[in-house]
Amino acid sequence: MVGTPTAPVSTPSATAPRCRSLVVPPEVKEAVTAAYRRAQPGLTHFVPVKGTFYYGECGGVFHAGTSFTPTADATEGELVQLQDAGGAEKYFTKSGGGAWTFVASDGFPRDARGCAAVPEIPARLAELWDDCLARP
Repeated sequence: MVGTPTAPVSTPSATAPRCRSLVVPPEVKEAVTAAYRRAQPGLTHFVPVKGTFYYGECGGVFHAGTSFTPTADATEGELVQLQDAGGAEKYFTKSGGGAWTFVASDGFPRDARGCAAVPEIPARLAELWDDCLARP
């Protein structure tokens, strides 16, 4: 009997990049907030919602997720803009020495799978972040 050649089998753990959830330093929160300001002209008076910041790394690419809230000096226009997108998590990436970039936002209504439903967030990292479903 002649054997049929088979392709090598690879397991997801062997090919997927190593991911780790990290403690977020203040400078990362500031850089991610600045990235969202660049992506949303007209929004300047906001900060990440306390207790909603996710930060991690997969295969040399850094990822972050958070939602934002207006500060006391927010304008009426900013309040409206943040209300419209307020509860949605925002997702960011940073490769190498580059800057943080806003890459995605949760839909409305939010998918029940949280950031596991966001293609820009690696599945393993979403798992480490409990699918970004924790809320304060």
